[in-house]
Amino acid sequence: MQKYKLLILLAIGLYVITACGNNSDGNSADTALAEEIKPEFRSQLSDAIENYLELKDALVWAKEEIIHEKANNFKKAVSSISEDNLPNELRARWDKKRSDVMEEIDKFIAREDLMEQRSAFLPLSELVIDCVKEYAPLDKTLYVQHCPMAFDYSGGDWLSATDTIYNPYYGRMMLHCGSVTETFAALQAQ
Repeated sequence: MQKYKLLILLAIGLYVITACGNNSDGNSADTALAEEIKPEFRSQLSDAIENYLELKDALVWAKEEIIHEKANNFKKAVSSISEDNLPNELRARWDKKRSDVMEEIDKFIAREDLMEQRSAFLPLSELVIDCVKEYAPLDKTLYVQHCPMAFDYSGGDWLSATDTIYNPYYGRMMLHCGSVTETFAALQAQ
């Protein structure tokens, strides 16, 4: 009886190892497409991310007089990114992502109150993080940061150019609340 149990366990283990081993091609198509992204696209996206980071900093320091300016700069930078620098297979995905980001920027711009702007920054940040994940590496190292206490403990993420936490959802009240959850290394010069 012990031999049968051992054989069954070995068979199950072998099946699991074999099944998991056959998934080596999981993202090869996306990886190949990512290699075809022209440097101009990554540069334009990096410029847009720089504008996002300036908006994030304005929220951190509650610089209400420049928040709308920074949001409009970000919107302009996103709208100027040319899909011509993407492989055909990625253009429709980028158009959808850009449309979603633009919609969230417009919602953000429509907010006048700082707390409402901070709330509107969350879905915008989630979309920007998604763009970085899909089109990285970019010109600089970027960090996904997370505050577990934001939005009544449901948490909130944002991007940063430094691993030091500067929380855009709480500002000075809880400036360093959060942690780095993911890092996107900068594009290496060739």
